[in-house]
Amino acid sequence: MLKVLFGLNQSPNREIENKIRDKYKEVVGERFDYDSEYYIEGIWRALKQNHYDILVLREDLEGIPIKVQLLDDITDNYPDLQIIYIVDDEHHKDNYIKQLFNLGIYNIIYKEDLTLIQIVELMQHPRNKMEAKIYLDIDDIESISETSTMEIINDREIETMFLNLRAAEVEDISAIFDEIAKTYNDKQMLFLISILPKDIKEKLSRSGNKNFEKHYKRWVILDDKYTELGSRKSDEKAPKTKTITRVEEKYIHSIPSDYNKVVAFVGNRQVGSTTVVDLVARVFIKNEKKVSVLDLTKNKTLYYVKCWGDTHISNKEKRSLEYLNKGENYPIPLDTNYRLYTQVEEVENFEFDFFQAVEQIRYDSDVILIDMDFDTPYDWLKYGVTSVYLVNDLNILNMMTVKDYIRKLIKHGVNSKKINLIINKYVKAKVKPEDILACINQPIPYLEYDSDTNCLDISKKIFKIDFDIETYKSMLSSYLFVGDEVPIIKQMEEQVTSICQHIYPLTTTSQPKNSIGDKLKKLLTIK
Repeated sequence: MLKVLFGLNQSPNREIENKIRDKYKEVVGERFDYDSEYYIEGIWRALKQNHYDILVLREDLEGIPIKVQLLDDITDNYPDLQIIYIVDDEHHKDNYIKQLFNLGIYNIIYKEDLTLIQIVELMQHPRNKMEAKIYLDIDDIESISETSTMEIINDREIETMFLNLRAAEVEDISAIFDEIAKTYNDKQMLFLISILPKDIKEKLSRSGNKNFEKHYKRWVILDDKYTELGSRKSDEKAPKTKTITRVEEKYIHSIPSDYNKVVAFVGNRQVGSTTVVDLVARVFIKNEKKVSVLDLTKNKTLYYVKCWGDTHISNKEKRSLEYLNKGENYPIPLDTNYRLYTQVEEVENFEFDFFQAVEQIRYDSDVILIDMDFDTPYDWLKYGVTSVYLVNDLNILNMMTVKDYIRKLIKHGVNSKKINLIINKYVKAKVKPEDILACINQPIPYLEYDSDTNCLDISKKIFKIDFDIETYKSMLSSYLFVGDEVPIIKQMEEQVTSICQHIYPLTTTSQPKNSIGDKLKKLLTIK
């Protein structure tokens, strides 16, 4: 039976979907199964979990036009999925329609032509390329993919280019970019333009380089379609964000303008996972990053640690998670650029929608930190976060519970490579952080059998945060005396900063200046 996924509106009554199904049965004589989603995150989640033959999607599902890049991702990952896409009439013959056509989305319906029978006819008889050209009145499509061959640009080349372009003076950068334009074809240049860091784009713009102006104008017209043509296998999904990469013993940080990280912290009771969340948030705001924290723990520890006794907090702020799901934003402002969302008052029949909440705050936050429990739904970690930080201390007796939790994550499809280990309350002892990691990736001595099922494979990266007695005393005082801020000693701040750097690069390492000849030589010879 035909399986259809609808993304038409945010009304749960499914009146429109049922009318389409009834009309389909009337015309075709058969019924179809369907699901409905009300947000883009839900569309992605449904496509990953189930097989669908047809996606019927409205451009303004969330009130704003869907980006071409997202539709490009869908067509890349689900090439057999038939897409019926409903767009505003204002798009007649504009670049948005041309980009959709280039993606192979031919079943476009303008709202002025929208009828039940039109949808049913496209479900039964999808348009071919020529029929789409006629309906969309298109005769000047530029299809770069048909005229240019894309050769993969490996990460080493990209990193070397960025190093040289960033280090160059304005008067030198134009010559370097001209050499780049000679080396790569049009499609590769579109890809490079799409991933250029903002500071390099600004420097090239000031230089007046003609090659940059030409390719930049073409990229703007075609949106960011080419941002995923980097060094990877054809069947791999390229990351949306650029992470820290080691190059000649130096670190470079390339942060796209839309860089967002959603990361989760979870740990056994008393290991201090909530304290770690607070420390990470404080280091981020010290570096002028906007941080939102979702407190999803049962005990709401962060709320009581930071807000206990504060009579200025409103009822809406105490129920900010509930209001976030309603599209209303009432966070507790803990500090400049530090917002807490929690739910300390019980509300009957309240079911928290994690994906909708994240979508509401994603575009106004540099980083979203999630404080979780072990029984938090696994799908949130599978689809909703980019990294999971497992907080533990040096107590090996906790590891059985921790390993059981990791097994459940992996069983439910969470990639083990996104799990990172933080050793909190670290003290010098015979037990080392490496021993805790070994207890995860290998059988625990005397407690587990030597079996592959007891050998997990999480990230080998270990972070540690020292235990400091003075900091601990200050923390105890802050629980009683409202407004007492816990100072962070220098050593601890450096350790927390390393965690922050792993989540969201904070600084750029300066590079030694070379002569223009050295730069060009390095650019063209290092592969």
